[in-house]
Amino acid sequence: QTVPDSNTMDTKGLTSTAECTKDLSNMQWWDAAMEIPHEGLRRMFLGLHQAKIDSLEKAAAFQEAYELFRYILTHHHDMEEAVVFPALVAKGATLPQNFYDDHEELHHLLDKVKGLSVACVSDLSVAGELKSAVDELVDLLSNHFREEEDEMSNLLKTYMTFEEHEALTQKIAMSLGIVGSKRFLPLIVYAMRMAGGSYGRLTVEAFLGNLPPPLQEAFPEWYAEFERENLNVILSLAA
Repeated sequence: QTVPDSNTMDTKGLTSTAECTKDLSNMQWWDAAMEIPHEGLRRMFLGLHQAKIDSLEKAAAFQEAYELFRYILTHHHDMEEAVVFPALVAKGATLPQNFYDDHEELHHLLDKVKGLSVACVSDLSVAGELKSAVDELVDLLSNHFREEEDEMSNLLKTYMTFEEHEALTQKIAMSLGIVGSKRFLPLIVYAMRMAGGSYGRLTVEAFLGNLPPPLQEAFPEWYAEFERENLNVILSLAA
C-alpha cells in the first residue's frame, strides 16, 4: 500500500486556534485554498510558542524544529508572491499592499528568531530575548493569517475557478522538488488529519492519491520522520 491509511495516523498533538471556529468538513475550495497551508504552519508556530527553553538540549531541539518551520513558511510566501498573486492580478484583482508588507516584516522577524535560536544553543541567557522575539512573530503571523484567509478567499472566489487554482497548486507542488516535498507534505497531511481528515471535498486519501507514484512510495517514511523528529520534538519542548 503506497498511500498510507489516514486512519492510522497520529491525531494527538499540536493545537490550533482555528479548529473550534471553522466548519472544515463543509469548507468551500476558495476557503480551503488558504486554510490548508496555513493550518499546518499555525499548529507548528503555536507549538513552538509554548516551548520552555530551559536547557541547552532544549535550545538545540527548538533551533532544529524552528528551521523546518522557517523553511516551509518562507517557501509558502515565495510561492504566493511568485505564482498566486500574479495570477490574480492578471485576472483583474487588486491585492492589498499589506500582503506584501506583512511578508517583508515577517521575514525580518524570521531571521531575528533564527539568529537568537542559534545563539541560544550555546548561551542560555539569550532564551528570554528569544521568547520575546517568538511572541512578536506569533502575534504578527496570527494576524496575517486571519486577514489573508478572509481577503484571499474573496479574491479567489471572485477571480478564479477551481480548475485554474488547481493548476496553480500543481505548479507550486512541482516547485517543491524531493527535498521540499519531504519537508512540506507531512505537515499538510498532519493538519488535515487533525481537522478531521478533510477540507471540504479534499480528503487525505485524495491528496495523497494525486501525488506522483515515487512520492506516494516515499511518503510513509517521510511522515514517520516528521512525527519522530519534528512533531514529537515540539511537543516535548512544552514539558
